[in-house]
Amino acid sequence: MSIFKYEFNLNEFFSSLPYDREVYTNGDELFRSPDYPTIFYIGKGKTGSTALVKNIKNAKVAHWHSTAYYEYVHSTKNALAKRNLTVYDFVEWINENIHPVKVIEAYRDPVAQYLSALAHWGVNPEYELYQKMLDVRYPKITFQKELEKPSSPLDVIYLKTENSENWDNILAEHGIEFNNTITNINKSSAYKTAVDRICLPKWQLDIIYNDKKVQELYTKEEIEQFYEKWSY
Repeated sequence: MSIFKYEFNLNEFFSSLPYDREVYTNGDELFRSPDYPTIFYIGKGKTGSTALVKNIKNAKVAHWHSTAYYEYVHSTKNALAKRNLTVYDFVEWINENIHPVKVIEAYRDPVAQYLSALAHWGVNPEYELYQKMLDVRYPKITFQKELEKPSSPLDVIYLKTENSENWDNILAEHGIEFNNTITNINKSSAYKTAVDRICLPKWQLDIIYNDKKVQELYTKEEIEQFYEKWSY
């Protein structure tokens, strides 16, 4: 009896959650739309995700990043987190009760993604500061599904930022129409300043690029290019 009550209440809870912030159709941000998104970007930023969601055509696309980000932009007062739920639980509910969904996540050279994030946060792009941050917190490729709900039955379409010129073909295989005109990755002046000034010793790059995920997702040649880009 209590099990059925919990399931009923959970359904009621999800149906009460907002879903109209950081949602786009054909590049335009929507507000107060009555329809649930059909495509969800859940993953790290500074991977080309904004350009991705704005260039998907003829679909309603949510740009939610994570549970914390979803709750922040929707001002839910941690409604999910307080109940030990995640944005994946919410998207699963949409998939099961409203309509089928697709989930996308992009990944990128971890050093480039990390420096781009620091630039976005307004960190002064001084070499010493970046180096100290890299000493304390080595950037890694992490996937949000693995962090938030590894058991989720939802399949994720993974995209490599360095292969963005081929995103239209990859997404077409999943029935997603994409206008491949990405032009704003790595364009900020703060990021360019960081790239021009940052140089890391080999031992730091070894820690970053010997990571299992990097080794699995990038070829030997690609990793060698990263070494060349960031090393002394």
